[in-house]
Amino acid sequence: MNERSEPYCEIAYSAIRKWMHMWGDPKWNRPLTRSFYDNVFHSTNQHTGFITKGSVEARIAYDLNPKFDKKGKKKPYQPCYDHYLSPQFVAVMVLSNPDIYLDCIESFAKIFELSSSVVETTNPENTAMRKFTNSKKGVHQIKVPSDEKYDRAGITLCKRPEGVTEWSKSVITEEKLFYPKELLKFEEQFIVN
Repeated sequence: MNERSEPYCEIAYSAIRKWMHMWGDPKWNRPLTRSFYDNVFHSTNQHTGFITKGSVEARIAYDLNPKFDKKGKKKPYQPCYDHYLSPQFVAVMVLSNPDIYLDCIESFAKIFELSSSVVETTNPENTAMRKFTNSKKGVHQIKVPSDEKYDRAGITLCKRPEGVTEWSKSVITEEKLFYPKELLKFEEQFIVN
């Protein structure tokens, strides 16, 4: 974990450990999961190396028609990043299994860092995938398992070829994102049709 992310991880760990005895109380569920999510969101993104085909196309389109600031300087492309493991739901797993994830900072830090992993997407793609999970009033629903979200949304993953630094030159890949088995197993109890 990088130095910038460490305080966010430690703050999330301390806050959740202090208040984990309130897990299950409907008025505490959201604040507890948000403690994890908000700190993941503000820590440094861990880029997976994946970019969606839609984002590659958006970068190419931007290069053809860039935006400029008032001084005439080209503005950089603003990508959208999807935390592909749905950190707020990962927090549900963490809080439901404190003996595994809250027993020591090292175990917590591993899942925290993995939760900060991102894929570059477009805003519409990110919005489409957010609809696959729902958490309201302490009720958690998974409409599509994590490892099926991109396929179900019709999103194709790409990666840059070896030695290529420009994201707009990424190509479709058969490589897959990493999904922890324990998360996929935990999700099963929340899947709704």
